[in-house]
Amino acid sequence: MKRLRNIIFPSFLIAMTLCFTSCGKEDAPVVDVNDPTDNFIPGEDEMDATAEMRRKFKEEEGSYLLFNDTIQKKELGIDIMGNTRYFVEVVDVNYMVGATSINTHPYTYTYLKTEEKRTAAVEYLKKYVLNHISKKTRPFSIFLASTITGSDVYGYATKPYAVSGERCVAMACGQLHRLLTEDSKNKYARKILLAMVSNIATSNESAFAEFKAVSEKYYRQDIKVPDGTDEEDYVRQCGFLSNMYFTYFMEYAEDVESYASMVLTYTDEKIATKYADYPKIIEKARLFKEALTNLGYIFLSLIHI
Repeated sequence: MKRLRNIIFPSFLIAMTLCFTSCGKEDAPVVDVNDPTDNFIPGEDEMDATAEMRRKFKEEEGSYLLFNDTIQKKELGIDIMGNTRYFVEVVDVNYMVGATSINTHPYTYTYLKTEEKRTAAVEYLKKYVLNHISKKTRPFSIFLASTITGSDVYGYATKPYAVSGERCVAMACGQLHRLLTEDSKNKYARKILLAMVSNIATSNESAFAEFKAVSEKYYRQDIKVPDGTDEEDYVRQCGFLSNMYFTYFMEYAEDVESYASMVLTYTDEKIATKYADYPKIIEKARLFKEALTNLGYIFLSLIHI
């Protein structure tokens, strides 16, 4: 029996398939890479309900819709051992343009296997998530998975609600049927939006320049608490919501995530009251929210205190 052999590439490495055109004893088929975005939409011969849903979503919402992280699989031919070879392109959520290394701890996914679950996930996405993000700020593609599994810096397994990269946002939608109230649906949406907003801020650093400037001199620097001053109080005076590392200040990306969580959770009035003694925190919250709004984020009734 002939075996199947897959050659798997993250989508950002697709250009490397051009090397298949090199000379050799075995003629290698060429994978067409003229328009990689073609791989994000169903083929012309795909006419099932899911394919139609994906086409309609792109037309109406502006983002490509995925239900699988494999976006291309093409037969390359037979190798010298008689095995069928395939070129397989997968979405790499972690990839960022300009990255110098490949992520060694990629995410893995399970999929929404029924039409009913896919339809419900799309309806939830439209009503509770995309209503906060204008078309100009929406991700290139959205991958609705059942579950997402990753690992933290120590190698322990994690189950994130969503992961966001430069070309794709992946959302875990397998438990949406358990969200029975508007409050629970909004709270879950906030967890997804947190990943998206954090990525928007770190990917558009120039738009958040004023926010960054407030505490920039402290990022990753040793914490030197003045005599007679409480450490937590000093950290907040410097514009940070918390002290993650005890001996040094957090980095910019962590600061972004903490403020993203705050502005998605608290009203302006609540922030002003809660941090009345820390003008830098109030200023940074205002600057963060202004920058986010200017980029197309829409603050609606998601706030739950």
